[in-house]
Amino acid sequence: MDDPKIAAAVIAGVVSIVTAVISSIITFRVSEKKHEREYKLDYSVEEIVLKFLNHPKWRFRTFKTIKYHIAGFEDNELRQILLRVGAIRFEDGEGAEIWGLFERIQP
Repeated sequence: MDDPKIAAAVIAGVVSIVTAVISSIITFRVSEKKHEREYKLDYSVEEIVLKFLNHPKWRFRTFKTIKYHIAGFEDNELRQILLRVGAIRFEDGEGAEIWGLFERIQP
């Protein structure tokens, strides 16, 4: 590499590759942290709903009770959370919507 133009081109290429790799790593880490923040609420709510429905005293909970204790969600959004944790929906004798964990209602 006696030619200074070739050496400069090689150095410029190496610098651009290193810069691209560092930029990619930083972008990935920022994206990962953003994803964690966005979905932390969902994961926390699912854990709470599971604990709520696993209470030894009650196998079933009315939707009204669940909505009261797990506030801040639209009805269908809360139903989707219930389905994600493994709950299924029933109606009691009065037509009220009740939910229970599938694993707890198996004979």
